[in-house]
Amino acid sequence: MRASILIYSPTFEHKALSWFREIMQNSELRYYASDIFNSTGAQDFEEFRTAMNQACVVLQSVGIPLNRHIQTTFRGNSGQVFKDWKLSSLACFLIRINGNPLNRQVALNQIRAYNEQTRHGS
Repeated sequence: MRASILIYSPTFEHKALSWFREIMQNSELRYYASDIFNSTGAQDFEEFRTAMNQACVVLQSVGIPLNRHIQTTFRGNSGQVFKDWKLSSLACFLIRINGNPLNRQVALNQIRAYNEQTRHGS
């Protein structure tokens, strides 16, 4: 007796399903880079941007899509529009520990990350 197996792989995705998937992915992007700037200890935007770039390298090096953790957006404040980034909690964590280690806040963030890891036995 011979059996056939049919594998169905749709090439068209319904707009509603695509929209729902996008909403779910974006729901993980709960933070704005401008809101976490102070908690990183960065002295200026260039130092913050360097930490953010290092976070991107970490994500890319393990094959995690950047758009699931960091997305460019625009926000308004007092009639001015500015570029910002929406971040996942993982992106926030990576930015906080990948800043300049000579910066006291970054060094403290790195020590806290280590303590948290060892507390949970990883």
